[in-house]
Amino acid sequence: MMENKDRCGICGRKGQRLCPALIGMICTSCCGAKRGSTLECPPRCIYFPFGTEAYDLWLKVDGSWMPKVARYIVDAVGRLQFDRVLSQMSSSNGKNKDQWEIALPAAVYYMLSIDRDSEGKTLADRWEEEGWKGLNNDERYMMKFRRKSLPAIFEIQKVTDTQSMRCADMLDPERGPFTMFDRSLGRAAIPYSRFLTWLTHYPHFSRPGGGGLMIPHSISHDYFDELKRRARVKRNESSEKLQFYIAEHFGECCELVTSKLSAFNKRMISSIDLNVCRAFYEVVSDLSEIEDILNSKPDFEREEREIEEGDPEGTVYYSWLRRGESKEIEASMPATFRYDDESQGVGSLGTLKLYTNLLVIEMFGRMKFDFAKNMVKRYFGHRVKFSHEKIEDFSDQIGEQSETREEGRRPSTPLEEKDEVPIEIQQAVLEQYYRNHYTNFLEDNIPALGGLTPREAARDPEKRPELVELMKHHIHQMISLSREKGVTINLDWVLEELGLDELL
Repeated sequence: MMENKDRCGICGRKGQRLCPALIGMICTSCCGAKRGSTLECPPRCIYFPFGTEAYDLWLKVDGSWMPKVARYIVDAVGRLQFDRVLSQMSSSNGKNKDQWEIALPAAVYYMLSIDRDSEGKTLADRWEEEGWKGLNNDERYMMKFRRKSLPAIFEIQKVTDTQSMRCADMLDPERGPFTMFDRSLGRAAIPYSRFLTWLTHYPHFSRPGGGGLMIPHSISHDYFDELKRRARVKRNESSEKLQFYIAEHFGECCELVTSKLSAFNKRMISSIDLNVCRAFYEVVSDLSEIEDILNSKPDFEREEREIEEGDPEGTVYYSWLRRGESKEIEASMPATFRYDDESQGVGSLGTLKLYTNLLVIEMFGRMKFDFAKNMVKRYFGHRVKFSHEKIEDFSDQIGEQSETREEGRRPSTPLEEKDEVPIEIQQAVLEQYYRNHYTNFLEDNIPALGGLTPREAARDPEKRPELVELMKHHIHQMISLSREKGVTINLDWVLEELGLDELL
């Protein structure tokens, strides 16, 4: 005879599993029909889809919930109305598959619990009055939270493991940090990435609705300001007004990310000196005099390489480096691009070609070009005579290439894109390069900080929040580079130097 302790504590049939809520046995039918609704299931129960230990079960419930809800909405409002809202929630009118994957959950959430009929009721209200017809116990429990879903811009603050992240909602800062579950995002997540999406908060974790659209740091401040302007949200107004604006104009808000990024890239390109400048000088003295000067100056390093196409035999090539007297140019450059001594490296000024009767200099950027022309006068004087110059602007070409990608702000390094260099050497050089870079960065006057150095901004109560935002951007970029190059670039020492414990 079966003992009572082996029977289900609800229906009396044979129990198949131990139920921590009952502190006894339960059958699978009663578990599925009662968990979360009648039973107060603890978060660590492996049979509770909405706890912390049964994420696979949650995914199974999610897989059945969305199709049922979409069908209910279509039956209630008609296919034409559903498609209209779906287009409204997409920024690309269906041309981009990823946009539709973001737009579908947005349309479902909006029509389910934001849009109201003439009586002020949502479809979720109507469905609840019908007793959630067609939904099982788990799906009804899921509806309890998903009907409260709202747009969010969440920031990943810490990656806990491959499925969970510590996040904060930048539209709802009063909520504080929360745990996000998402395996596809968790596997590739980089701290301080920001995403526009819909968000559902469950008792023990939160979930994004159908992925999200990334908002680069470079535009986030401007993006927030524009959202608030469009939503007519004042400084101290509740964030709820902004959330409901995004809910109704989700497609436009996605499109705004693209347009803001495009505008930022164009501004960046227009502010950067992308001119390739060449100056041509006739050699009016004996060629050996020019060669003697070049060979006597530490600024010039002769290159032993094949003759370039179009150049005559006997052409001699030199690298023009920022050392010797040419190091003077570094006084006008940001500290992060200077080299205090040659153990840290030597910067480049440009190149020099020497023909039998012609000297040609080539620089990238007008500042270097103007400096180099003055140095030609200083070094060669009457031995050469200026002939003409050519300046090519590559802004338009670079703009076309960067139209669909975020413009990076980290400095380039000599070894990048040179696959012939052994990876071990690349890693060692990059690690040392960025350590030197950030050592200089601590003492550099940063325009984004109002001209203060990071050390000064860390001590300034008004500038410190701006420094925190700046360092989030740097951390994000360095982790991206670390993954790309297989190097370890840890900025914890920079944060410790600045006393930014909130980022450690």
